[in-house]
Amino acid sequence: MTRKSTPQSLNLINLAIAFSLGLAFVPQLQTPVLAEPSPVTPEPTLSFVPPPETPGAPDGRSSAGGATRGNCSTLDSQSSASPSSRLTLLTPSISPNRPRLTSVEYPTFLIYLPPTQAEEAEFTLVDQDEEYSYQTTFPLKQTAGIISFQLPPEAPPLEPNKTYTWKVAIICDRQSRTEDVFAQEQVQFIELQPEQVQQLETATPLEQVALYGEFGIWYDMMKIFAELRRSQPNNPELTLTWNKLLQSKTVGLTDIAPKPLIACCTVED
Repeated sequence: MTRKSTPQSLNLINLAIAFSLGLAFVPQLQTPVLAEPSPVTPEPTLSFVPPPETPGAPDGRSSAGGATRGNCSTLDSQSSASPSSRLTLLTPSISPNRPRLTSVEYPTFLIYLPPTQAEEAEFTLVDQDEEYSYQTTFPLKQTAGIISFQLPPEAPPLEPNKTYTWKVAIICDRQSRTEDVFAQEQVQFIELQPEQVQQLETATPLEQVALYGEFGIWYDMMKIFAELRRSQPNNPELTLTWNKLLQSKTVGLTDIAPKPLIACCTVED
């Protein structure tokens, strides 16, 4: 038995067909593909990890001598003096039995020179047996700030695993060297391990600073960091990182952190 379609059912069928055909001509909407965010490379964390203690190592941080008249009337090297008037060698505040390390034969030393009318300073380096000695003078610009002093090529290179004492003296009176203001510190040369060399070769300067800090190699860390600061003097993030490092408990150079880095000095033959 054949069932006839009613007008109402025909209308419903036609409507369904028309709707289906309409959908066929509707352009497909594409789901927008969100671009993946570029990976953010985190800034390396800067900290200084002190090297292991060396039993029987010579005393580390020390300073002595203070003038009260002449060209050095505003200077003092005693720990009780105001930070702005105290000659300071930039080294970490760690146990004397922990060496202050460098991985280069001609290291760079950072020195804070306070305001002074003195015209020259003297740099001296002596090994633990007093068999090695180098001494030179350099002129002062009478501008307070942190300088970088690199051991010049005419000096004999440091030898591995020897502890050296380096001293800076501000010459207040050439006729009476007892008036000098001076401070002294230690440095020891070690050779990098092959894996450390590989890490450093592929690192950016700031990453190198962080790596040297992890290795416990103070002088190389600060040499590169000071160069970065001088090349980007208006970089607030770099300045903040510098301040945090120097103000850390391990380093203990809170008073020196805000001091400016200045250009100095030409070694005199």
